[in-house]
Amino acid sequence: MNRFESVPTTWDDERDGQFFRIVSHLLQCPVLEAASCLLAANDSETATA
Repeated sequence: MNRFESVPTTWDDERDGQFFRIVSHLLQCPVLEAASCLLAANDSETATA
């Protein structure tokens, strides 16, 4: 058994899209909005140089 958790560092449309579809029904809108802002703030594709 591996004791270390592996966290993907790249976006996978199929895997990540399914995850967000599931949690969108479980979490309140303000929580999802805050999480989206945090993700966008760390997105290297949209970062300004």
